[in-house]
This record gives sequence, C-alpha cells and structure tokens, in this order.
Amino acid sequence: MLLGEHAAVYGYPCLAAAIDTKFVVTVKLRKDIKIVIRSDLFKEIIIDGISEINSSMLIKQSAYLASAIKTITPLLPVKSGFNLDIKSTFSANYGLGSSAAATAASISALARLYQLHLTKGELFDMSFESIKSVDGLASGFDLAAVINGGIIYYKKGSLTEKLTARPELVICYSGRKADTTAMIRQVSLKMKKDRKAVIKIFQKISQLVINARQSLMMNDLPEAGKLMNLNQDFLEDLGVSTPKLNKLIGSARKAGAYGAKISGAGGGDCLIALVDKQNREAVKKALFSAGGEIIPAKITLEGVKETIL
Repeated sequence: MLLGEHAAVYGYPCLAAAIDTKFVVTVKLRKDIKIVIRSDLFKEIIIDGISEINSSMLIKQSAYLASAIKTITPLLPVKSGFNLDIKSTFSANYGLGSSAAATAASISALARLYQLHLTKGELFDMSFESIKSVDGLASGFDLAAVINGGIIYYKKGSLTEKLTARPELVICYSGRKADTTAMIRQVSLKMKKDRKAVIKIFQKISQLVINARQSLMMNDLPEAGKLMNLNQDFLEDLGVSTPKLNKLIGSARKAGAYGAKISGAGGGDCLIALVDKQNREAVKKALFSAGGEIIPAKITLEGVKETIL
C-alpha cells in the first residue's frame, strides 16, 4: 500500500502497487478425490473431497486457500481431486498482501488447469468473494494490485486504474508480525467511539491519495514523498503505528528518503520509503542500522501470470 490504508476499507480511494516477490502455485490432477495442499508455510493438508473443506477448521494461512478452492470448485467441469503446491520467494510473515496473492494465484491456477479462461475482472471478483468469506472487512486493494500489476488507483466497488509510474521504493520489515484483521477492527472501534473524527481523517487521507496519484504521474517524487509523510501522520492519529515503525520511518527520512510510512494495516509488518537511485543505499543502510530488515523487492508491472507446465 502506497497511500490510503484503512480509509480504503470504508470505500475511499487508495494507491497500491504489485512487487516482484512471487507465490508460485502449481496444480496437478489426482486419480482420486483427495485435495492435497502443500506449502512451506504450514504442514501438508489432506482433504477427503470438496465437501469436506471447512476453512474455519484450518489454520489461518491455509484458510484463504480452502476458501479459494471452495469458491472455484462449483465451476469445475470435473470433480476429481488435485495436488496444490505453493512456493514463495519470500516469507509470508512480512504481510505485503500475501493472502491475496496466494488466493488469486490458486484460483487462477485451477481455472487454467480446467480451461475456464477467466478475465482479470472475473478473477478479481471470484478471489474477492473468497477472501471476504474469511475476512469480511477486506477492501480488495491487494487483490487488485497482484492481479493487475504496477501501481493502481483503487476504490472499493469501482474500476481499477493502472498508472504508468514506477518509482523506487525501499521496503523494510519492522521485525514484528502484525494481525491485519485485528488492526482493522481496532480502527472500527475507534470509529464507533468518535465517528466524526475518524471520517474526517479518512477524507483527508482520500485527498492525499488523489494528489499523490497526480504527483506520481508527473514523476514529482518530492511532492509524492511529502504526501506519504502526511498520510503517516494520519495513521499515527488512528493509532496503528508503533514506536519501532516510527523509529524506522524517522531514520529513513533523515537518510534522504522523499517520504516514508507504514504500508498496510500497521501494528508491525512493513514500512516503505520513496527514494531515488542517489539516496537508495543511504536509506537502506539507515533502516538496517535502526533494526529493520530490508526486503529485496521492487514494483513490477506484471500481475498474475498463467503457465502450462
């Protein structure tokens, strides 16, 4: 998420981007009705047929996969079993839309196996319904980013606009895993206590998103960075930042980043810094010195890709 987190849950626009770390999902038909899910994120899961899938009974990492399978199987022409193998080029502990990526990739892979020929819009709709059955508060921005690739301007329930901008980012893990759903609920409780104040924050964040969209299209990185910093101020007002995140963000700014903020729900996970080639290494060094873990990733124009092995 570049700008607009939390506000996006309530229908305000946001700017998000796909990064070049990947989930690779491989599916292969079986001769029986068993569904076997394998991943380095959890132990092998064996399910005796589609009717036995119950996402609420599975561990959190695989609940999204179970929901994805349940969502697409009514469309499959053959009710045979299959193996579904997931490999990742990075740790899902970082957050960064990993649940959305795994969901979209799994549905896409199964659709390709059974030659369903889903459009990107159909893939998004199916994946979003799948995720909402696990997390009813999801906004869908991460799905839109991983499916379309590049930087997107996204608003829940509206068309997704893909931008041509491709700025330099430094992505840093704070060292603490966050619970996205818990953070969204925390903001929801804050809204119940003082709805007027929270809505005012969301409206201001929305304007920052609109302005940042224009700045990125004009490649005005200093202005885009300034808007990111203002977005961070509002996220701190919402109570979703942490002392460690604030320390890392301050270090990135002092080292020359145009802007730095949390990326996602907050409470831990990652922050991003907007940089250029001249200050990139200095920002990375400052973040590492402040106790952050640099994630070697960059914005990619490529979205979900299907391949027949």
